[in-house]
Amino acid sequence: MRTRWIIAALVAAVGLVFIGQGTSFLPGSGGMYGDSRWAIVGVALVAIGAAVAWTAFRNGRRA
Repeated sequence: MRTRWIIAALVAAVGLVFIGQGTSFLPGSGGMYGDSRWAIVGVALVAIGAAVAWTAFRNGRRA
């Protein structure tokens, strides 16, 4: 179960970085900076991370 929490945190953190660079909030160079498509991908990654965390939480309560 701990592995799911770690995966959820990493996926959500990557998603937040994608959102930050896609919205030009985090400084950076390259193709991601200021490109709103990466912000959308970041939102999807945060949602996936939340879903994985939810499954870890639900399975942890049943055990």
